[in-house]
Amino acid sequence: MEDSKQKNINTAKICFGNLLKQVIRLYSLDYVEIANEISVSPEAIRQWQRGRNFPSINYLDPLYNVLQKNVNIKTTPVLSVKLKSEIVKYLNFLNEDMFDETGLDIGGVLVSGLKLIYAHDKNTILSVREDVTDMKTGHTQVVFFDFDGTLTNRKETKTTWENIWIALGYEVEECRELHTRYNKKEITHSEWCKLTEEKFIKRNLRREVLNKIANDIELIDGCKETFEELRNRNIKVFIVSGSILYVIQEVLKDLSHYVDEIRANDFVFDINGKLKQIIGTKYDFEGKANYILEKINLLKVSPEDVLFIGNSFNDKYVYRSGAKTLCINPNKTDTSDTMIWNSCIEDCKNLMDVLKYIK
Repeated sequence: MEDSKQKNINTAKICFGNLLKQVIRLYSLDYVEIANEISVSPEAIRQWQRGRNFPSINYLDPLYNVLQKNVNIKTTPVLSVKLKSEIVKYLNFLNEDMFDETGLDIGGVLVSGLKLIYAHDKNTILSVREDVTDMKTGHTQVVFFDFDGTLTNRKETKTTWENIWIALGYEVEECRELHTRYNKKEITHSEWCKLTEEKFIKRNLRREVLNKIANDIELIDGCKETFEELRNRNIKVFIVSGSILYVIQEVLKDLSHYVDEIRANDFVFDINGKLKQIIGTKYDFEGKANYILEKINLLKVSPEDVLFIGNSFNDKYVYRSGAKTLCINPNKTDTSDTMIWNSCIEDCKNLMDVLKYIK
């Protein structure tokens, strides 16, 4: 049942993207102009059209407004009929009933259709969560870890990303400035990665730089013993991080075999070891909750039997998944906010301290 609903979630994204694509095609709209008007990258519009993801909530209303305005300006009776046919087609595909169109212009009909498709995805997620909640056992089944500052020794004050910028001769403020722009919604996560990629390629980032950085990173004491204990209890372990996959794997070394899956940003190198591309993870910030929810549905466990362990501001959305949350060695996050963090270990010197929070 959960697998079917997860499929519906992905299908809703595809329907949203296809309808957006049809609108742009039917009305000969310029998606680059749309991107500029709502302050996103053209690549973001392309991703939405492909059904890879939904627009974030900050861009939904601007997108709806631009589409409604342009459709109403350019529409003809023939185009209105064709567009309505497309809307009905995708709603039928999702088994959604057509809404009352009374008093709506064709742009309003379009926006109402897009909103209904978007809501279909959110309602499906909620219903999946309701279903698995009834499966709680009272025992921890799955543990998710952040990486930087959670599984690593907190004596390192700079992030892995910051250390790369410094190693390439940049000022650390350049790295932090991009992060600030992302926080302010001035750029998307993919744009952030692309701008970083350009900087790194300009300075000829090689794999050896990551090797050196990884060699300087120390795991928190008790990491191996904690992973072993979780394995002995048949508890699955995942790592979901905004760090870099290659670095995480290099730091963990043999401990990787205790981890069921690692999700992080990925670097692609050419045969000579030079950076070709940064593939940004969709599972950072708000995406961490999505990843955890995907695993909850796949593994058919209750969110109440899932624990996330993190330490910083990009973990603040995890609570949306319904999982229990534990903050250790907090950094730039408000641990007094009990909606975000259920528990906290302010001074965690050994990872085995988290075992008392695992039932």
